[in-house]
Amino acid sequence: MQKKFLVFLVLFAFVFTLIFNLQSSSASPGLAFRKVKNVKIHPKQFLPGESAVKGRPNDGPPGLDKPDDGDSAVVRYTTGSLGSPLANNANKYAIVVGICDYADTYEGDPYYYAKDICLSDGDAKNMNEALVNIYGYDEKNIILLRDSDATSTGIVNAINKISGLEKAGDEVVFFYSGHGVTGEIQGSGEDVDEGIFVHDRLVIWDDDLRDLFFEFDTDRIIFIFDTCKAGGMDDLDIAGSNRVLAMATDETGNAGVYSTGENGEGLFSHWFVKSGILDGRADFVDHDNDRKAKDVTIEEAFDYASKKTRTRNPQMIDNFANDLWLGY
Repeated sequence: MQKKFLVFLVLFAFVFTLIFNLQSSSASPGLAFRKVKNVKIHPKQFLPGESAVKGRPNDGPPGLDKPDDGDSAVVRYTTGSLGSPLANNANKYAIVVGICDYADTYEGDPYYYAKDICLSDGDAKNMNEALVNIYGYDEKNIILLRDSDATSTGIVNAINKISGLEKAGDEVVFFYSGHGVTGEIQGSGEDVDEGIFVHDRLVIWDDDLRDLFFEFDTDRIIFIFDTCKAGGMDDLDIAGSNRVLAMATDETGNAGVYSTGENGEGLFSHWFVKSGILDGRADFVDHDNDRKAKDVTIEEAFDYASKKTRTRNPQMIDNFANDLWLGY
C-alpha cells in the first residue's frame, strides 16, 4: 500500500510539474520569463470530408489579372496603386516557419492537444518558393524552419540573426503556420494573450515577438500568421510604421486545415500563398503592365484568401500606404 502511494506521489509530482511549467512561464531559451496562467492550445480545425491525399475544394481556373468567380467584387484592402518601392540598396530577408508534424504527445499530457496537422509542412515550403520564384528573394537571406527545425530556440535565433543583418529601409517577412495558444500573462495589460506553439512544445508569446522585432531598424515588416486566434497577434502593430499583419482569423476564431499528408496546408495559407500567389489567382490588378507576369501584392493575396475563408473572419492591419508588392 505504501509503495503504491509513493508511486502515486511521484506521478502526481510529474504531472503537476508539467502543468506548472506550461502555465508559469514561456520556458523558452532567450526569451523573458513570463508568469502565465490558463494556457490553452488551439489546434487547427479539420474540414469535413477531408482526406490525407486530396485537398478541399477545387481552386477553379487561373485568374491572372481578372476576377475569379466574382470573388474580387468585395475588396477590403487592395487599392490598385503600388506604395513606395524599395531603395536600390535595400535587402530582403525572411523567417519562414511551418509546423505540421509536432513532437509526440500522449493522452493525459497537458500538451496532448498539440496533435499533428499533417505528415509534413507544406505552407512554409510554399511561402519559401513564392519568395524566391515570385518576389526575387535570395535563398541565402531566407531562414526556412519546417516541422522539427521549428523549435523555440531555432525561431528566436533566426529572428536575432536577421535583426543583426537588416538595416533601415530593408524588407523583412515573418511567416508562421501552426497551432495557436492563448493564456493570461501577468502584467501584460490584456485579458488574454496569444502566442504560437512551436515544435518542441514551447510557447512564443505575442509579447515575445513584439520585443524581438522591436530591435529591428527597418519598419517594413510583413507578418503572416496562419494559426488559431491569429487576430490577437496585433501586439506587433506599430502605428505610423510600414508594418503589415495578415492573420487567418480574428482573436477568437479557429484556423482550418486545407489538406493533410505530405506537404499539407492550412486553409488560409493555401488560398493566400499557393492559390493566390504561386498560382496567380489573386492577381486582380496589373501593377506592372505585364499581364503575363504574377505581381500579386500582400493586399491582393489577403483579399483573395479572406473571400475564400470568410467564415474564419481573417484580419489585416495595413500601415503601408497603398499596395505592398514584396521585393518591389
